[in-house]
Parts: sequence; C-alpha cells; structure tokens
Amino acid sequence: MLRSSVRLAVVGLLVSVALGASTVSAQLCAVNDIRCQNVPVTWRGEARLFDDVGFDTGFVPRNSPVSIRAAFGLLSRTTADMTGMLRAQWPSPLTINLTGDEGSGQLNIDFGLVFEVQLKLDIDVGIASINRTFDIPVGLPTNLAFRGTKPFMPLLLPGQAGRPVSLVTNTSRIRVANFSVPVVAGLSVGGGLDIRGTMTTRYATEHMLVDGVTVLAESQGTLVGPVNAAAGFGAFQDIPTRPVGAFEYAVGIELIPVITVSFFSFNIASIDISSFAVQAFESDGPAVFATVPAHVPLPDVRFISTVFNFPSTEVGDTSVLRATVRNFGEATLYVDMTTLPEPFTSELAQLVIEPGGFARTNITFAPTVPGVVMALANVETNDPDAPFVELDLRATVPFPPMPDLGVVADGGDPTPDGGVVTNPDGAVVADGGVIVLPDGAILLPDGAVVAPGEGTLAGGACGCRVPASHQSDERLPLGIAFALLVGVVWRRRQR
Repeated sequence: MLRSSVRLAVVGLLVSVALGASTVSAQLCAVNDIRCQNVPVTWRGEARLFDDVGFDTGFVPRNSPVSIRAAFGLLSRTTADMTGMLRAQWPSPLTINLTGDEGSGQLNIDFGLVFEVQLKLDIDVGIASINRTFDIPVGLPTNLAFRGTKPFMPLLLPGQAGRPVSLVTNTSRIRVANFSVPVVAGLSVGGGLDIRGTMTTRYATEHMLVDGVTVLAESQGTLVGPVNAAAGFGAFQDIPTRPVGAFEYAVGIELIPVITVSFFSFNIASIDISSFAVQAFESDGPAVFATVPAHVPLPDVRFISTVFNFPSTEVGDTSVLRATVRNFGEATLYVDMTTLPEPFTSELAQLVIEPGGFARTNITFAPTVPGVVMALANVETNDPDAPFVELDLRATVPFPPMPDLGVVADGGDPTPDGGVVTNPDGAVVADGGVIVLPDGAILLPDGAVVAPGEGTLAGGACGCRVPASHQSDERLPLGIAFALLVGVVWRRRQR
C-alpha cells in the first residue's frame, strides 16, 4: 500500500493557521510523504498617508565641469512583507496549513521630507583633476524623513506573541535656537534647543483569507469547498490567500535642550540636559495586500484502459497484457500494483511517474482451475481525485476434455471388438448405450438398471439387469430366456 502520514475523512478544504518558530518544522511535509506539498507564499501590504511628491533635477548642465543638482521629496510609504509556507495534504479533501518562519516578516518605513542641493566638480587642471560632489547648506532642514526597518515573525494574527510589531524611527536633529555666555577670556558656556521628529509605526494582521474563508486566530480551522471541487483537483490547485491587516502611526516632536562648553573656537563639551516629547498626531490605515494564489502541484493519474480481457488460457499456461499509465499532473505520481488478486500479478510492484510522463507494466494471468475468471482490483494512487483506480480483469479457462472410460469385459479386459460387455448371466450391452447413475448403477438403453456390485461394466458395474419401473413383473428374467434359447439350439444340433 502507498504510505501517507495523514488520512482524512472530512469533506471540504481544511484551513488552519498554526504559528510559532518551534512548530514550523512540524508543519512541513515529511520527506517520504507522497501526498503532501510545501508551497512558499509571499505577501506585501502597503499603505500611504498621502501620495508621494517630489522632483529631482539631476546634475545640470550635463557633461559640464561644474553642475548643480536639487532634489525634493515628500514621501509616505509603509510596507509589511511576509513570507509563509503553505502545506497541502490529501487525499480528498486538501488540508491546508499555513505557517511563517521566524524573522521572515519585514516592516519598512520611508516617510517624511528630503531636500538636497549638491554641487559637482569635474575639472582637469594640468597634472591634477577634481571629481567630487559637495552638499551645499541652504539654511533649511535637508532630511526630515523617517526611515527604518524591523524584522518580525508572520503572520501576527490575534493571540500571537509579538503582536503588533512596533518600529520607532527618528528624523535628524535640527538646532533651532542658540545662546552663548562668556565666562573668562576664551572660555564660554552656551546652549541651544534641538528638535527631532519621532514616529512609532505598528502593524498587526487582523485575519487571513484562505480560499475565501476568514481565519481569525492562529489555532482556528475552517471547512470550505475547494475552488473547483466539481471538476476535480486536476493537475494543480491555486489556493487564493490574502492577509488583512492595518498600520497605526503616532508622530511626535522631541525637544532636546543642550548645554555646550567652548574654549575659543574649540567645542569642549555638548550635553543633552533632557528630552521632552510632544505628541503631534495619530493616524491609522489598512495595509493593502494583493491576493496571492498558492500554487499546489498535484499528480493526475490516467490508465489508458481499465478493462483487461485476457485470451482463453489453459491451466498451466499464462497470458500477458500490458497496462499503460500516464501522469497528466504537475507532481510525481505513485501507483501501487501489489493489490491485484490471484491469479493476476503485475510485473512492477510500484510505478513512479514524473509529471507529463508514463509507465508500462505487464499483467500476467496464470490460471490454476478451469472456468470463467472475473476480478475487480482497486489499485491505490496518490492522486487526490483518484485515490483508488478500479481495474476490471476478465479471463476464460477452458475445461480439459472428458477422459474415454472405454468398455471393459468381466475381469477388467476389453472385449475383442471393443464394443460389448459380457456379464455373468450372458447379457450383451452395446458400447455407449449405458448411463452410469450417481449410486454406481448402470441404466441400459431399454430402461433396465444394472445394480452396482453385480458383474463388471466400465470399471466395476455388473451386467445384471434390474427390472425398470415400466416393465411387467410377468416377463421372464433375461437369464432364463437366454438359457432356453441356448437349449433349443443345442437340441437341434444333436439331431
């Protein structure tokens, strides 16, 4: 029999999401499981608070020794990338388990203002050349963007540890105020106020949609029908999957007072006195995920013929017919041929057929008894549409010819002409004109019965006659009539 680690009796498609790094390996298919497939699935959820705005002039004029570039960008992009492993098992129905590997999720933030002005020199002066790009200060903040990334473990469904994943990003610090107080000659104490933007971004999955079924928690299982159950699973199944999640944003401004100590033009120390956070605004929005079909390859068995009519075969002889099996699927097909009943046997115990390939095996019929032979064999496969294929095996075994018992005279010797038997009472029985009854008696053509044990006929029956049921009791026994006839003939010869 073909082996499989899981056999199911429910009807439909069981969808269960089980998360946790310690259980991921247990969710994968066993190496020798021929009714299981591992399918990686990748999703990307994206959200924007506003459309990106920006421009970039590039370095102008082009191919000039001196060129300048100005770039401005107002960005709003948040993404959550997740990779999971979908395990599909069968026979019917397909059982779907979805898991995520530790660290395979990624939260990315690119949000805020970027402003750059650059000068590029490409000058060749004799023996020296200058090829450099310089940032030009313009008196405005040049980088007020929130950028960051953080790994997490998908799928972050309700009840999962580490939910939601949180990422804190900051802009660069900007000095907005300065002061300086001279203490002694060359030594001064000053300070200032720096500000910095802070954004906290959170993501969590609210539920998963697998083949249209809502999975609300990591331990939930739901029964649904496969997409094309009426038509069969075929060569593959595309199981639609989509996470449904949301982002949350909290933006604040951090105020950082600073004390500095300077000696002449040298900055001896710069100390942050404290930090004060002022909440600016909060927002949330859905993470838009596209539906990703999990492509599950399956085997698809096809016997060229399932009816095998063997030619007439005598006991002791054999007949052979060839079975051809094709695999129209996208996964390796296994066919167990060991279930053929006696006296039918397959040349190959198991057929292993790669996608798009075929295999042949000889089926041998070796009868041991005569008669009509008919058998239905259930051949097991790993095709979810046809876990068993019924083969109709038919054959006829002719009976051997009946032996010629011959006619034997009294004592076991054939009569000289091979056609009569002489009994003790002198009766003569024609060859072929007798019928042997079940009790061993012999029925003669005229209806008389020769009782068993009286005389010898055809290997042991006697030649004595027993009156038939239609004969009259007044008739002379055959032996007496025969004796009178012999006496009359003898007297005539004496005269």
